[in-house]
Amino acid sequence: MTALNRQMRALVLDSYEEGTVFRDALINLPSPSAGQVQVKIFASGVNPIDYKIRQGIAPYAMPELPAVLGTDLAGEIVAIGDGVTDFAVGDAVYGLTGGVRGLQGSLAEYANVDAELLALKPKNLSMREAAALPLVALTAWEGLVDKANVKADQKV
Repeated sequence: MTALNRQMRALVLDSYEEGTVFRDALINLPSPSAGQVQVKIFASGVNPIDYKIRQGIAPYAMPELPAVLGTDLAGEIVAIGDGVTDFAVGDAVYGLTGGVRGLQGSLAEYANVDAELLALKPKNLSMREAAALPLVALTAWEGLVDKANVKADQKV
């Protein structure tokens, strides 16, 4: 494991009250745990769930405050936790990081992310384009494949 304890800038939410703005803060980021990679975040996606969490109206996903929100990200791996074998430092990745239920989100310079929630970023996508995909693609998959049982060769 590569150890990188560091401080980083992050946007922190302190209250769900209307009119509350994110606070620009310097917070600690520990080394990644087993099964995690540490990602330098280049881009963060914004989804309807992010807005609902920010407003305090997503009871199934609410983090304790103060919290760093944001579910989707794209960036570069800078450290690897024990047991991670599918990625290397320097890999460009995209995926889901958290921003819910106590998991640090993507509105920060870095995040320790479960390696199973990441994939190598397609070379033909920019970081911004890749960060816009994870939760949107997961939602489409759940609707089409898991719920509607769409199969290969079917048209929607």
